[in-house]
Parts: sequence; structure tokens; C-alpha cells
Amino acid sequence: MNAALKKLIAITILSCPVALMQAQSAFSDTPDPLAGIPGLRKISQPIPHRHSRDIGKGFVGIGFETLDRDTFDPSKTFDLLGESGVKYARCQTGWMKCEKKVGKYDFAWLDEVVDGLSAQGIETWFSVSFGHPHYTPCAQYDSLLAVAAAKGEIAPGRPRGYVGESPYYHGEEAMKGWFRYVRALAKHFKGRVTVWEVWNEPEGFWLYQAQRAGTLYGVEKAAHDFADFVRVTADEIHKVIPDALISIDLCHTGSAWRPALAEAGIADVIDIFNYHVYNRTPEENLRMSLDQTKALFVRHDGKPVRIWQGESGYPTGPALEAYGKLGEYGQAKFIARRLMMDAACGAEMSSIFSVTDFLSYYPDGSDQYYGVINGRENKPKPGYYTMQLLASLLEDIEPAPENFIRFTTPKTQRTMTSLLAYNAIETVSLKKKGIPVLAFWQKEHLDLNAHPLKGMLQVVTGVSSKFTVPIIIDPVRRTVWDASALKRMYPHGVETFQPLFCVDYPLILTDLSILKLMR
Repeated sequence: MNAALKKLIAITILSCPVALMQAQSAFSDTPDPLAGIPGLRKISQPIPHRHSRDIGKGFVGIGFETLDRDTFDPSKTFDLLGESGVKYARCQTGWMKCEKKVGKYDFAWLDEVVDGLSAQGIETWFSVSFGHPHYTPCAQYDSLLAVAAAKGEIAPGRPRGYVGESPYYHGEEAMKGWFRYVRALAKHFKGRVTVWEVWNEPEGFWLYQAQRAGTLYGVEKAAHDFADFVRVTADEIHKVIPDALISIDLCHTGSAWRPALAEAGIADVIDIFNYHVYNRTPEENLRMSLDQTKALFVRHDGKPVRIWQGESGYPTGPALEAYGKLGEYGQAKFIARRLMMDAACGAEMSSIFSVTDFLSYYPDGSDQYYGVINGRENKPKPGYYTMQLLASLLEDIEPAPENFIRFTTPKTQRTMTSLLAYNAIETVSLKKKGIPVLAFWQKEHLDLNAHPLKGMLQVVTGVSSKFTVPIIIDPVRRTVWDASALKRMYPHGVETFQPLFCVDYPLILTDLSILKLMR
């Protein structure tokens, strides 16, 4: 080992806190894909990371949703989030909670969020959404609230926040009330909140009398109505904050809402489009969906609409969805795939849902387990540490299409060997301040714990971005390995690393020098 390598290893080894030791304890009995490979040597654990205050151009965000329904105590999460390195937090504002008395606004609970996160170096962006029982009365929601009150129980989450009930379909007075609320909110947070998202997931939560407008009126009309609503809401925000950035989101990678919104001229209203995805695999149809968005959402002034991933997560416990069986290990794998895939597709930010488990969220009073923090114990889960590692690694990240990466069969197994599994491997080429960051993984359903594929990793990088000391980072087990002894040169200048295993979460090939940038 040369002197420079010894010095860099010495400065990157950190003490391992108890919480991290606990977080490393369970990987569903799956083998470590890098342990035992001849010539591969573990050199550091844990990997350095940076506080949110020290992150400049951050990539990773966190979900602060449902506070309008009092699902968690935000103050308990601030310090942990600062240590995580996330740079952005999405918060639903909740008209019903802000205007408990008609005409009187109380934003103290939002002040706590915005100022508490800001003190940690985290920027809050708002999702301005949902109805109000005075302006948008809904018989179904009122009935559910009344039943819960009579039983002394907590009402289900949706009626607690009048989720999705749109003032647009409740007449002129409802819209006037909405405008007053939006202007008051913008005035109060001017200078503190820059990005303003209008509504949440209109395919599912653009409602009239708790029914989807897309079902009641058809997608084309509902989308045009929604576009009009976004336009007039953006006008009210801009009256107070002229340089506010306006955003919308959609929650399906493929639906008729995109072309309908494009036809309604939504691109000229918004600055940011953020997608929400809860597919069985993070990669499913994503590239095609974003290609469609970029092709359809074209502004007349030529300014491109910015792309964010605004909400996506994986539960660590029982959920309404039919997945999540791997619990905390599955969540960590999901987060690694989610963040790497979003970065590869050119998103400027990727937001993990959510900060903490939501207490008493479902109609039966049970909790929701999507948090990277255990809601009952206020302790980080393994996914928190995966997110923390990648928040530092992906700072200043950008796609690097000039590099090439593939994982293929060992040379001795190419003849009469099925290539189907190898052809389904996802490969990602990124760079951080010129240093290649290359990742590969199987796109299999997370809960299946895909069998590791043995093969070799081949890369071609630019002359100015060669590996001095190649390393492989495992973001789930949070280990780093010296891969120098695996490197071989093949004909035509192809760098080949073998043997290696490809598993169902990203393993990241990069250079040892990148650890300096993560401190």
C-alpha cells in the first residue's frame, strides 16, 4: 500500500456510534456481496458524511408530509435530519389546520418546521393543498369525523385534513377563501420559502365530495380544471412573491393526465415538475415517463421545466400496499436504488418519503411505517444511514454519459449461457467534480432478494477521469473496499474488474479520492 493511500484511509476512518452499530445488524440473512472476493479488501467503515449545513448543491430531500394531520412531532426530527445531510424538505401546509377559525390564520406550527429545518441547513418547500370544512363541505368527511368524535377515537387521516377536497368545485366563495389563505401564507413566509407546489397528486386527490374529479368528469376536463386552478393560485402567490417557483406533481409514471395538462398549457405556469412514484421497482418505466414529460412540457419562452422526484418511499412494517416484506433492509435497498436512479435520469432533487413513521395514520388507528426514523422510538433505521451516505456522495452529482459501464458474464461462461438476467441489470454513469461514480444492480422486485449474479464489471472512462485507486462502495452495508487488485486491462482500453457479484441494490465503483469530498 502506498503512502498516499495509507494517509487517506487514516483520515477517513471514523468512530462507529452505537446507533450505527445497531442499524448494521440485519440484512435478512443475505450474504455480503463483496466479502470473501479474492483481492478485494475492506478499507473503511463507516464512510464519511457531511451535515446538511455543509452541503452545498444537495441532491437528497426528505418528506415532511401530513403534519397538517398531526401525525408526528417535527421537533424530534430536526437534529437527526441535520446529521443526515438532506438539503430539502417537502411540507404540506394544510388549509384546515392553518385556518381553524374562519378568517383567522395561525401559521405557528409551520414556523416551527421552516425555522427548525433552516437552523439545520435544510430548505423547506411547500405543498399548498387540500380543503376546508367551512369552504368545501364534504358530507362523507363530516360523517367520519363525527363518528370518530362520538367514539372518542382518532379520525382517519383523510377527513382529518380534508384531503383532496378542492375549492375549485365548491363555487366562488370557496375560491375566494382559498385565495385569501394562499395570499396570507405567501405573505407570512416570503423570504423563507421559495418553491410552492400547488396541490398533491391530482390523479388521486383532486376531489369533489371525496370522489376523484377524473372519474366524475373525465381526465381531460379534470386536468384542464386543475391547470386553471394552478394558474390562478400561482397568480395569487406571485402577487406576494414575484420570484416564487411554482411546482406541480403527478403520481403515475404513465397516465392521460400528462398530455391533458400539456394541452392545457401547464408548462407555461410551472417552473418545476416533480414526479411521485410507488412502483414495485424504482426503475419501472421511469426513463420513458420522464422523456414523455420533457417532450410534452415545453414552455413558449424556451425555458425548460425543471425535474424533481418529489415523493417516493418503502415501508418497513405493515402497509396497505402489497409489498414491504423485507422491512428495514428492504427500505435501505429501495432508498439506494431510488436515489441513484433519479440522479441517473437527470432529476435535480430526489425526496424520500418520509422523515418518520406516521402515528395512528390508518383508519384502524395503526401506524404507517414509511419513515427513515422509527416513529415510536425516534431512532434512525438502516435506510436513514444509506440516505446519509448518499446525501454526501451525491452532492454536486451530475449525469456522465461520456462514460460507459456494463456488468456481464465471466468470459469463460459466455458460450451457451442465458444472458437474460444480465441484460436486465441497471447501470448508471454519474460524476462528482469530475470523478466517475458508476453503479450497477439488478432491477428485481425488492422483496424477492434476488440471487447474486457473478460476472465482471467493464468500464470505459475519459482520459481525464481514470481511477487512481478504484474503490467499491456498498451504500446499504455502508462499507468501502479497495478494488485495485481486481482491475485488469482488456483489449481496446476497457478496464475490467473481476470477479464481482451484482445484487438487487447499487454497488458503486468510484475513486478513493471521492471520500475527501464527503468529509
